[in-house]
Amino acid sequence: PFVSFSRELHRRLVRAGCTSLPVRYFPDIPAAPGREPARKGGLTGIFWQRERRIDWPLVSRVLGRLPVTRLYVRSLTDPGQPAAPIPAADRERFGVVDLPWFDRPEEYLALLDEVDFYVAPRKYEGIGMTFLEALARGKTVIAANRPTMNEYLAHGRNGFLFSTRFP
Repeated sequence: PFVSFSRELHRRLVRAGCTSLPVRYFPDIPAAPGREPARKGGLTGIFWQRERRIDWPLVSRVLGRLPVTRLYVRSLTDPGQPAAPIPAADRERFGVVDLPWFDRPEEYLALLDEVDFYVAPRKYEGIGMTFLEALARGKTVIAANRPTMNEYLAHGRNGFLFSTRFP
């Protein structure tokens, strides 16, 4: 038997003759302070570069037409995944700020409260805790049009979905 956090995975398991329990996960997020992101004529966001399928060249194309003035980037990839370097011109264009590792989750969540959007770092997610935290905090999530992101996001309503082949 399986517990499936993705409807698509659940369907595939059932078609294969497996027993599967479909479950949707919603994190319990304490109320965030009533702060609005600072508006200085542009958007701010967070992107953690974790895998080569959602890397800097792809994300820069997805964000290319948006008025991004500051983008916090964490370039610590999953094991075996190379990080794509961010060219100096892109660093200037998007106002890239390199993120350190946060010692406490509250530090990350405080930054998340201050930005406008969050870019989901993987092409596929199991539960997708980071993008669910962003949604729960009222952030716009930009993600690949793949499970499980496309099971929680409605394009143009609570986020934006993009094709990894034709961003």
